[in-house]
Amino acid sequence: MATVWPKPAEILEFYNRSLEAHAALAKQILAPDGSLTAAPGSRFFGMPAAEVRQELGNLRRELENQVVMLLTASFEATIQVAARSHLAKKRKTPMARAFRKKLWPTRAKLQEWTPVEKVLRICHQHAARPQAIADFKQLLEFRNWLAHGRYWVQKSGLLPDPLEAWEIGKALFEALPGFSRLSGG
Repeated sequence: MATVWPKPAEILEFYNRSLEAHAALAKQILAPDGSLTAAPGSRFFGMPAAEVRQELGNLRRELENQVVMLLTASFEATIQVAARSHLAKKRKTPMARAFRKKLWPTRAKLQEWTPVEKVLRICHQHAARPQAIADFKQLLEFRNWLAHGRYWVQKSGLLPDPLEAWEIGKALFEALPGFSRLSGG
């Protein structure tokens, strides 16, 4: 059975549709003059307009965080599959040889989960632009902070929106020799 995961371009499209829905919600509950038009039964009914705008901002920030988390996970899946395809195609590139020697010496090992950091360590040695690997590692650190509850001080140095995360992932694949382009990107 083939592996299927949401591709980065699909997640970006979801984000764009969600932004449209967010804008439609804002238009429905806030009049052009800034007054509140939320219907009874709405969670926004009776809120001061300033509080509604703050809540809408919070909703958008949370959407952005969720999309960054999804994009990063999709990039991770894409790199895992692309790395393994180097071996499936029996490539004899220096990177494929390093994958075979250090990560997946047997067919059985190829089926096991491998931390993406180990894959990236090998990719770093063969990347046209090693900084793209370092940037992606920062994005992973940010994603881990999001995914694991945000209870510690976030030290990745990033506060990316989805388009910044997209650019970091895109740069990663452009820096790796022989890796397929992002699906739809």
